[in-house]
Amino acid sequence: MLKTTSKKLFNLSNISNKDKKLINEISLATKCSGRVKSVDSLNTQPKIIYSLCKLKEAETLFEVGTGRGTSDLSVSLLENIKKIVTLDIVPFEKKRDTFCNFKKVHFSNKDFYDLINIDTKTKIDFLNMVTDEDSSIRYKCKLFPKENYKNFFDICFIDGNHKIDKYILNDYKVSKYILKNDGFIIFDDYGPDWAVTRVVDKILKENDNLIGILINTMKQYLNWGHVIIIDKNNKFLEKISQIC
Repeated sequence: MLKTTSKKLFNLSNISNKDKKLINEISLATKCSGRVKSVDSLNTQPKIIYSLCKLKEAETLFEVGTGRGTSDLSVSLLENIKKIVTLDIVPFEKKRDTFCNFKKVHFSNKDFYDLINIDTKTKIDFLNMVTDEDSSIRYKCKLFPKENYKNFFDICFIDGNHKIDKYILNDYKVSKYILKNDGFIIFDDYGPDWAVTRVVDKILKENDNLIGILINTMKQYLNWGHVIIIDKNNKFLEKISQIC
């Protein structure tokens, strides 16, 4: 597996000061909690997905696991992005106890969406769906109609279930089906003893044509971060290899 760091990725993508400021504002509004006090610990993931979409010149992004929409809202700032589709088991208008700008709030994802004052957010489709029929039954969600999106997305970002191997693997299979031939898949939370790690390692072991790229996000944990799974013949590999 190739390795790089989020810092090297951010230097390569050269995020504009305007977008850095907006990503910080989005992160503070949507991703903070009572125990997190630094914006730098909040904006790493959205900046990673933003940077990869910028470097790829991606027009379409698919995400499993919306969270509070932080990465999607951040990526929508890019001019090259035309469409973002994001799935979550939590309905868009379901309110729950959470945080906004370090204050306790009772918000839904729609509340976060309405709060963020950027025109580009209209690029995002928030869907209350899942990719696996078993989890669809469990959470009473609709099943994502993958047939409508075959070979449609430039990048797929998997940030859904982190604990059950079969759900993570199914997210990968669906992402692979809807991915363009020259696209790639990103996994969140690759690290020691995590189900995501087992699934990623299994995929790479069973597919000689694929290579993994670990984007390390914490100096104290060298094998912890996001992982790109990409075909060895993908032209984007030449660009990202500059920092590996």
